[in-house]
Amino acid sequence: MPKVAVRIVVESNYLMTVLLAAIGLVMAFSSSAMTSFTKYHNMWYFELRQVTWASAGLFFLFFFIWLFCGGGS
Repeated sequence: MPKVAVRIVVESNYLMTVLLAAIGLVMAFSSSAMTSFTKYHNMWYFELRQVTWASAGLFFLFFFIWLFCGGGS
């Protein structure tokens, strides 16, 4: 398999990871907005927590990919 094709496949995997994380954030918001508004008077309470942890997780995912897959040599 040519190196360009491998790079396209790997980059599409990164895109799918970010897309699935975004879909999960939307699903978490839609399922918890009313509960957080009722309990905390802020419908974004749980979503902000989810976005914070998802961002940290994606950051560390891409950092360790960069570190161990040739970017940090």
